[in-house]
This record gives sequence, structure tokens and C-alpha cells, in this order.
Amino acid sequence: MGRRADVSNENRKKIVRSYLDRTSIGQIARDMNIHKSTVSCIVTKYLKTGSYCKERRQRNTPKKLNEKQIEAIGIWVEQDLYISLQSIANRCLNEFGVEVSKTTVDKYLKSICRNNQATAATG
Repeated sequence: MGRRADVSNENRKKIVRSYLDRTSIGQIARDMNIHKSTVSCIVTKYLKTGSYCKERRQRNTPKKLNEKQIEAIGIWVEQDLYISLQSIANRCLNEFGVEVSKTTVDKYLKSICRNNQATAATG
């Protein structure tokens, strides 16, 4: 699988203008040295939304666990330093009714460590 082309908004505007001037997608791709599928995606997005601008992904996904639950994970780790990520994930499901992945548990543990380091540095 190839890397996605990083096309500036200025070039996106040129692509859309060329398309609206009846230049074929293939010709625009050749002229701008961009893959035809990239040009097609930009044109399709423009036709659907009226916008050619590249939008940033937003990462405002809600947390699966609340602060008390995250604290509980910290306590579990303090009580058993060798507890596995999978065991913590299973315990979250059993005790909180929340299904989390090992990766999510790992992220929470890293945030707990960062918070503890920040607290230790200021206190």
C-alpha cells in the first residue's frame, strides 16, 4: 500500500479549477504529477461538499473510563506490579462493565505515570 499524497490546499484549488474548466482527471494528474486516484478523490470531495480544502482529523473521542476508574487501575498496578495489560482489560470489563483493549489500558497507564511524574516534580 502506498503513501497518501500530501497535496496542498493551493494545489487542490488548481485541481478543482482545471476540472471545472473541463480538463480530464487523467490530464490533471499528468500535468501536476499526482496519481489519478488522488485527483479523483479531491474532485469527488469538491462535488459532494463544495470544499476542496484538506481537513484535519479531529480526535475528540470520549474516554472509555472515568477518573475514578483510571485511579482504580493505578491501584491494581500498585498492588500487583506484574499484572498484565490483558488482565487489567478483563478486570475493567468485570468490575466496570467497560470493554477496553490492551492498547487503551497501556495509554491509561502511561497517562498515570505522566501525572505522577508531574506531581512529584511540583511537589
